[in-house]
Amino acid sequence: DLVLIMGGNAAEAHPCGFKWVVEAKEKRKAKLVVVDPRYTRSAAVSDFYTPLRTGSDIAFLGGVINYLLAHDQIHHVSVGADTNAAVLEQLRRALEGNELQLHYQPKVDLKSHRVVGAEALLRWPHSKRGFVPPAAFIPDAEKTGLIRPLTRWVLDRAVAEARAWERSGKQLNVAVNVSARSLRDGRLLEDVEEVLHAHGLAPQQLVLEVTESAVLTDEGRAADVLS
Repeated sequence: DLVLIMGGNAAEAHPCGFKWVVEAKEKRKAKLVVVDPRYTRSAAVSDFYTPLRTGSDIAFLGGVINYLLAHDQIHHVSVGADTNAAVLEQLRRALEGNELQLHYQPKVDLKSHRVVGAEALLRWPHSKRGFVPPAAFIPDAEKTGLIRPLTRWVLDRAVAEARAWERSGKQLNVAVNVSARSLRDGRLLEDVEEVLHAHGLAPQQLVLEVTESAVLTDEGRAADVLS
C-alpha cells in the first residue's frame, strides 16, 4: 500500500489522522509519501518527503497521481478537520516568530509565607484579539503536531527562567502544565531531559502539572511518565 499525503498538516489536524498514518505504516507496512512545504510529524515518519517548491514539480506529481488513480493503484481519502485552521496557522507563525509569552504566578508556602515557586502560564498576545488564553487554542493544537513544539517552547523558556532565578540567588521551582496529548507523547521525557541539560537546571526544580482528565485519558501511560 502507498499512503500519499498532500499537505501533512491536513492529516494531522484530524483527531485520528496521525494515528491512522502510523498504523498504516506499522500494521499494513504501507509506504508513506508526504508533500508539504512544512516539515510536519507525518513528514518526520515518512519514507519520502518533499516540499515541492516549484510549479513544475507540482505539475509532475499531479500527473503521477492522476495515472495511479486512473489505474486503480491508489484510492483518494479526504481527511476532514474540525479545527480552526486559520487560528492554528497564526499560532504556528507566532511560535516560529517567538511572539508567545510566559507569565509567572507565584506559589506561596502557607506556613512560612515564602514564595517557593512559580507556575508558568502561556499567553499569546494577538495583534487583533489581544491576549488569547490557552483554552482558546490548546485544544486545537492538541489535535495537530503543533502541540509538541509548543510544549517544548514552554519547557525551554520556563526552565531557562528558573535557571536565571537560581543564578540570582533564588531557589524556586517552576511548574509547567502538560496536556493530555503531551502526556501520551513518548518523546515528552526526552524533551524534558534535553531542556534541563541545556540550561543546567536540577530535575527537582521542574514540576510537571497534569489535569485529572489527562491522567484518566490513559492511566497506564500517565503512570509511566509520572513515575
